[in-house]
Amino acid sequence: MKKYYLFCTVFIFLAGCSLSQKEKNISVIESNKKHTSNTDTVICDEFQINTKDVEEYFLYAEKLDPQEFHNQSILFSCNYSGRLIRNGKIYNWEIYPAGAGYLFNENITENYQCDSKNCPNSILGITEKNTDYQSKK
Repeated sequence: MKKYYLFCTVFIFLAGCSLSQKEKNISVIESNKKHTSNTDTVICDEFQINTKDVEEYFLYAEKLDPQEFHNQSILFSCNYSGRLIRNGKIYNWEIYPAGAGYLFNENITENYQCDSKNCPNSILGITEKNTDYQSKK
């Protein structure tokens, strides 16, 4: 019984350490909100994410190939964008309401989709107000 308890304790500790290590691999160094037109006003006004949300987004979001991304993603006229460091390299990033996102630099472009299946609502900038708006459409 003691061996089982010890095993469980060590397992939980190691699982926590590995998540902490993964979280440390991403650090946001710049973040800006853009809204390029007068469309999508309600959604864009309500879309709010912070640097912690950005870091978590790129931990939880599903990486998609360009065709899957094109088929699944919705791009609004607003987004957050900036720069981050992942595993010692600097990348530009963009995240849109509804969960579409990009991570890119001069060498790569990665497409991401975050939805309620793989990401918490807070990462998506979802609030009761814009969820209600979407359901009334």
